[in-house]
Amino acid sequence: MISLLNLILNESVILKPVSANDSDFGESYYSKFVKGPHKFFSIMAGSDKVGEIEYGDVDDNTFEIISIHLDKQFRGKGYGQMAFAELIKALKKNTIILKAAPSSRKFWKKLGFEPMPGVSSYFTKTV
Repeated sequence: MISLLNLILNESVILKPVSANDSDFGESYYSKFVKGPHKFFSIMAGSDKVGEIEYGDVDDNTFEIISIHLDKQFRGKGYGQMAFAELIKALKKNTIILKAAPSSRKFWKKLGFEPMPGVSSYFTKTV
């Protein structure tokens, strides 16, 4: 399990756990989504929030990436790749699954994901 401390990615980017006190998420959003089975992290570059990661545990060895979102001005600069790589290390699970929109499949293939046989739109990676 990930501790509540920030996970350091490099000198300028961290994953910050989202809580009810996060001003970017209202209390109603936190109550409805963040307290549920999925977990959220803000992707931070210095004091700037550049995006979010949402994931959920499937079982002891597998987690599912629900979404990675980066604000437009931060896309293509490696933040998503760095955040994803650190999340994999921190969770210490063997298998990752995700549902990939057509527009994001190139990104996931670049990170080593393969289409799941017989499951439309889903990709998987073993680490």
